[in-house]
Amino acid sequence: MDTQMKKLITVALGFMLMVGLSGLVVAGSLDSPGAPSAGSGMYTLQNLYDYLTSGAALTVQSSFQEPTSGPTVGTMKTTRQIGDDIAALFGQCPATASNVESGVKFFCALPGSWGVQTGTAQLMPTPTRTATPTPPNYFGSGSDGDVTISSNTQLAVLNKNGAYDGDMVVMNYNSLTINSGATLTTEQPCRGLLVYVKENCTINGGLSMTARGAKANPAVAGASDNAAVSSTGIRLPVFKSGEVDTLAAVDFAGCGNAAVNAAANQSGISGNGKIFIINRAGASGAPARIPPTNENGYSGSNGGVGQSGGGGSGGNGGNQQTTVGSGSAGTCFSGGSGSGGKRETSTPVANAEEYGGAGSDGQWNGTHAAGGGSGNPGGAGKGGGPSGGNGTGGLLILVVGGNLTMGSSALISSDGTASPDEAGCANGGGSGGGNILILHAGSYTPGGTIQCKGGGPSISAFGSGGKGGDGSIILSSIAPVN
Repeated sequence: MDTQMKKLITVALGFMLMVGLSGLVVAGSLDSPGAPSAGSGMYTLQNLYDYLTSGAALTVQSSFQEPTSGPTVGTMKTTRQIGDDIAALFGQCPATASNVESGVKFFCALPGSWGVQTGTAQLMPTPTRTATPTPPNYFGSGSDGDVTISSNTQLAVLNKNGAYDGDMVVMNYNSLTINSGATLTTEQPCRGLLVYVKENCTINGGLSMTARGAKANPAVAGASDNAAVSSTGIRLPVFKSGEVDTLAAVDFAGCGNAAVNAAANQSGISGNGKIFIINRAGASGAPARIPPTNENGYSGSNGGVGQSGGGGSGGNGGNQQTTVGSGSAGTCFSGGSGSGGKRETSTPVANAEEYGGAGSDGQWNGTHAAGGGSGNPGGAGKGGGPSGGNGTGGLLILVVGGNLTMGSSALISSDGTASPDEAGCANGGGSGGGNILILHAGSYTPGGTIQCKGGGPSISAFGSGGKGGDGSIILSSIAPVN
């Protein structure tokens, strides 16, 4: 074998050896050396589609999941479906930087501006919305100025109808102070006293409608406005937090033009306030009866809220079985009147006059005394017995826009009157207390006394006069001026 042949054989054997060795290196186990690590999975196409079309969260299995079955037809969107649906959504988003508030990041889907962009628009500020203010309550004009009452003062009554009736008196103070020892009232019985105080009111003395109730039938047209009081009473609607009453307008019919016109400045309410009412009819008077020997008179009924008290009846001294008349019922303007006493006589005692009228006279046998009932005016006593007290409790309305302060000596009153005590007499019945309505927007500092007491009883061993019924007191805070 020549040298050239030996070289060829050597090269061929070397190549075959290299090929054999390389096969040993490439070959081996096709199994994975271990399980995939947690979180190394990939999003599914369905997951990506849901994220891009509806914002569904992207999720990756925490551990490797073997397929449960092979692929089947219809279980997944095609890439064309995915592309078309996403393009349709992006096509609904044509906003550019000039359409988006300055500094706000957004995704622009327009060619040439594709991707995350920053808005540049200077937007108009959102207008501030303010709640519609509640209209203010009315606290008067303040036209009567800043007043201090330092001595007893009686206010003039307009449109007088005799000595026991007249229009409601209206005052418009800017501020009011009543000093200790001084009392502010009206010059005679009338249909009420309406006091507006625009700012603060301080009372150390008296504000009174005691014995100032009007002799007037509120169901009949009267006063300068020539009107009857509505069957629903005198009504004052005011704005008051937490209340839901509705009333379109104030109703002061029958009180006189000054009161009607002043009160009309108060706005109506619609589910945002309270109606304060003074009832047209007051509480009933003591009943008429045939009493036994030496019996005391009966008391008039106490008024409910916004209701005056009824009049009391007279006592009976002796054993004559005849009638002692009734006390009369109260009204919005007055407590009821009382009937007279009866002593040792068969003559009956008349009923007290209705609508805050006269107390009835006492009756006697020519020897023993009997007292008259209280009213407008008080009934006559007989045989030296005392006449009944003059007057009935009236109507007082105080409306304060600021703070209301009552000192320890303050007295706001609308009391009835009593027939005087007479030990040896059958005494008459007392008249009923009236109505007090006090409203204040500012703070209230209590002190002193507020009262609407019925008059009496008038004490006697021969038949005490019955007490007049107590009237009503309403004291309330109300919403202030806005």
